[in-house]
Amino acid sequence: SGRKLHNAILGSASVIFCTLNSSGSNMLRKAVGKAFETYILDEAGQCPESEYYIGTTFPGIKRMIVVGDPQQLPPCVIDQRCSERGYGVSWLKRIYDQFPQKVHLLDTQYRMDR
Repeated sequence: SGRKLHNAILGSASVIFCTLNSSGSNMLRKAVGKAFETYILDEAGQCPESEYYIGTTFPGIKRMIVVGDPQQLPPCVIDQRCSERGYGVSWLKRIYDQFPQKVHLLDTQYRMDR
């Protein structure tokens, strides 16, 4: 069946690309059936802090590589009350503000359109 094929492909993968929220799904975790040691979170500057923690719950994770720019687009928050209470600040931005020496920023900007 389609589900068996899906599970077989994911179960044999050494790298899986998925959205942050889908990394927390039971369906994905059951299909993978194994632990991954490294979790890479891309566009972390746009990820609300509470959603960052989804990745930390993936079984077997020993390290997270957080990629993004804390000085560019913040997380998109529609409800103004949530923004006022800090939901619109990313984990990366909070770390950058509190421990700037722990964040390595690139000094050259590379764009795909150039």
